[in-house]
Amino acid sequence: MNLHPMSAHLDSLAWHIDRFGYDAITQQQLMELRRPAEEAGIRQALIELLADESAPAPVRNRAFGRVSSFLAAHIGRERAVAVTDDQVACAA
Repeated sequence: MNLHPMSAHLDSLAWHIDRFGYDAITQQQLMELRRPAEEAGIRQALIELLADESAPAPVRNRAFGRVSSFLAAHIGRERAVAVTDDQVACAA
């Protein structure tokens, strides 16, 4: 099964957060999610909450879950469009 790179990144990040919490590595990876999250149309406040080191871990966990869900849905929509575009190109 070939996973979209963002899906694999989210899975890896979720595992790391579960195992080690919000450490320096996690902070850097969360910052890398900012642009894709903005492109997916996720609310800025939710994105900011991910990087807020003063927020309690359960709050950040919920924010990560929401952002991950939105990104996964966005990836799914992109795939559906790509498949449709490929089908149209093959039919031509």
